Amino acid sequence: MKESRIRVLIVDNGELRTPLSELLRGQGMEVQEAEEAGAVLNLIRLQSFDVLLLDADLPNANGIEVLRRVRAMDGDL
Repeated sequence: MKESRIRVLIVDNGELRTPLSELLRGQGMEVQEAEEAGAVLNLIRLQSFDVLLLDADLPNANGIEVLRRVRAMDGDL
């Protein structure tokens, strides 16, 4: 039986996004990246993720409000 990979969405507009993505990919995880709130909401509409790593200080939105919207869309994430 093929084991599915953990799907992670990283939302950060800073310098941590790329090294964190590389680290997680190196651990065998499937990683998507986004820099702003609109992109994260679109990705969650189109795909399912196991883990969301969300910067609380996004340039165009409050990360806590984005988290509330994400939870409304996917309560398991």
